[in-house]
Amino acid sequence: MGSFLFNPIGTAGDIHPHVVIAKELQSRGHRVRLLATPNNRPLAEAEGIDFLPLGEPLSTSELANDPRLKRPYSAWKAAMQWAALGMMESVFQQIRELSRSESLTVIAPVWSLGARIARETLPIRLIQPILNPCLLRSAEKPALLPMLPMPSWTPIWFKRWQYRIADRFVLDPILAPRLNQFREQLGLRPVKRVMHRWWFSPDMVLGLFSDTFAPKPTDWPTDIELVGHTLWDPDGDTQEVDQAIEFLKLNSGAIAVVPGSAGPNNAELLPLILKACCSIGRPVLVLSRLQHPELEGQPGRFLHCRYAPLSTILPHCSLVIHSACMGTSCQTLAAGLPHISIPTVNDQFDNARRLHRMGVSATIRQGQLTAQSLAKAIEQRLATSVVRQCKLLGVTHRQSSVSIVCDRLETFGTESNSLSFSFRKALKSKASIG
Repeated sequence: MGSFLFNPIGTAGDIHPHVVIAKELQSRGHRVRLLATPNNRPLAEAEGIDFLPLGEPLSTSELANDPRLKRPYSAWKAAMQWAALGMMESVFQQIRELSRSESLTVIAPVWSLGARIARETLPIRLIQPILNPCLLRSAEKPALLPMLPMPSWTPIWFKRWQYRIADRFVLDPILAPRLNQFREQLGLRPVKRVMHRWWFSPDMVLGLFSDTFAPKPTDWPTDIELVGHTLWDPDGDTQEVDQAIEFLKLNSGAIAVVPGSAGPNNAELLPLILKACCSIGRPVLVLSRLQHPELEGQPGRFLHCRYAPLSTILPHCSLVIHSACMGTSCQTLAAGLPHISIPTVNDQFDNARRLHRMGVSATIRQGQLTAQSLAKAIEQRLATSVVRQCKLLGVTHRQSSVSIVCDRLETFGTESNSLSFSFRKALKSKASIG
C-alpha cells in the first residue's frame, strides 16, 4: 500500500481538507502522516492519524490581534513569510528523512516551498490540492486581488504585463532571495517569477472547488482537475454543540455569524451585526473561538459558541454572515443558504465576488458596514427568489469530493512507486559512477 505525507500549512480551513482525505486513505489501508503545526496534534490524534510537529503553534488569538493581518498587502506578506519561507527548510528536511526509507507521496499546498524543492531533488511525488481559485492566474478571467485590480475592459496583454510587474517588483523580492539561497545550498539553479508557474507541481494539481464556483479559463498556469470541496469539519464539544442546536430549535430563522480566523471579529463589527439582526427580529448564533467581551449585555436573542461543525449547525439557520473564507463559503453553498460576505484580506475578496456572481451572496466592505446597510442586505437575501436560487445550487454542491480525491491519489501512488524506484536506481548509479 502507499505511504502519504500530508503537509497542510495554515488555519482550520487549510487543515481540514487534508485531515479528512488522510482519514479516508488510512481507512483504505494506506499509511498516512500529518506534518503540521503543533496546535493540530489534538485533531490528528482524535482522528487516529500519526502526527509530526512542524514549527511553532498557530494561535487563533494572535492571528486575530496581529495588525499585519488587517491590511491586504501586509497580510499576504506576513502569511508568505510565515508559511512559505518560515517552514521551507523544516519541511524539506522532514521529507528528505522519510524518503530515505520509503516511496513517499506528499500532499501539500503550493506555498509549501519545502515540498516543491523536495520534488526536484528527492524520489518523491508531489500532489497539490488548491482550495482557492485566486491562486491560479488568468488574464482571461482574473481573480479579484485587492492589490492588483484588473477590470474586465482591460486588454489581456495588459493584464499579463501587470502579473509580470507584480512578480518583478513585489512578489519575487519577498520570496526569491531566501528561496534561492536555500536552492543554492542544494546545488539547484535559482528561479524567477516564483508564483507564476514554478510553485505548481509537475505531478498533479487538484482543485477542491466546483466549476460552478470558478469556471475554468483556458490560461490557468497549470493543468488542474476540479473535483469539488471536501465538505468536512471535525466534531465539536458535545455539550456546546447540543446547546447551539437547542438554541436554533427555539429560535427559528436564526442567522449564523462565522468571522473566521481573519474576518469581521473585532469589537466594532460584531455589535453592529447583532444590532442589524435584532432590528429585523432575527436571532443570532456567533461561531468564534475567540472571546468577545463586547457581546456581553447585548440586547436580543443571541448565543456565542466557540465551535460547532457547520455541517451540523447550518441546516437549522436561515442565512450566514461570514468573511468569505473558502471553508465557510463552501459549507454555506452546500447547505443551500444565502450568504452575506464581509471580506477582509487575501482570497476573501475573490471568493466574495464569485459568490455574488452565483446569485447567493451580497458583499459589504468593512468600511461600508452599518447596522442599517446590513439589515437591508439581510432582508434582500431572504427574498423568495434568492432563497430558491441558493437551494438549487445547494443540491449541486452537497457531494463531498473526498472519495474522488482518494481514488486519484491511489491511482497516482501506484504509478509513482515505479517512478520512485527508477529515481532511486538512477541516484545510486550516479553515485557509483562518481
